[in-house]
Amino acid sequence: MASFTNLEIDSAGTNKQLTATATGFTNAVSTAFTISSAMADHLTIQTQPSTTATAGTAFANQPVVRIEDAFGNLCSSDNSTVVSATRNLGTASLQGTSSRTAVNGVVTFTNLSYNKAENLTIDFSTGGLTGATSSNFVVSPAAASTLAVQTQPSSTATAGAAFAQQPVIRIEDQFGNLRSSDNSTVVTASRNAGSGVLQGTTNRTAVNGLVTYTNLSHNVATNITVAFSASGLTGANSDSILVSPAAADHQDFQHESVHHGERRCVRQTASAGPR
Repeated sequence: MASFTNLEIDSAGTNKQLTATATGFTNAVSTAFTISSAMADHLTIQTQPSTTATAGTAFANQPVVRIEDAFGNLCSSDNSTVVSATRNLGTASLQGTSSRTAVNGVVTFTNLSYNKAENLTIDFSTGGLTGATSSNFVVSPAAASTLAVQTQPSSTATAGAAFAQQPVIRIEDQFGNLRSSDNSTVVTASRNAGSGVLQGTTNRTAVNGLVTYTNLSHNVATNITVAFSASGLTGANSDSILVSPAAADHQDFQHESVHHGERRCVRQTASAGPR
């Protein structure tokens, strides 16, 4: 009689059998038996999220997470463990239903998304078990939606002189992400508050999602704002700009004259210098 005391099998499954062998003897095979998983120990990722995604849109491949024992066996009897998904690499919050309950040891997410255009990884965690982290993937901006002022024009300016600080405009999606692939959108600058016409090159084309003006100015001494617009996008307005008069250039004078018994004020212009 040969007695074994500490045999074990690490791989869970059904129809397991043991075979006993000895030189010169016919092998003996045990009846079939089942090995169940050990206690839950850690999480692993069965299905990674998509390697690329679009801001605000559910990932095409939603992650699937396994609950495993220390030997990598699926804890298929687990229908109660709640696994949470949170953003790891990145700067914003993960969107969608971020906590899901295991079904037969598997946790399936269905509507996760992310609104920030950047590189992202996702952590999966649950109390008492070692967590798992997804592979790195890239979230791209959504469709262009709006204009935003990245650099305001100077708060003060002189009539006829280019603003010391020229405006820079961002083309953004609805979540505020820069549309860095945009090299075709034309943005128009025009005077909004105030009076007079904005001077300079008022139509500029985006380069990597940014529209940079170089020579805008205004000839009327007044408070103005500048409006920025592009077809199909929500526009933007600058902060207020106080335009002061330029250097003295000429003189004006007024005198009164009598015409057919009426007193009338006549404005005349005299050039600077002796007459």
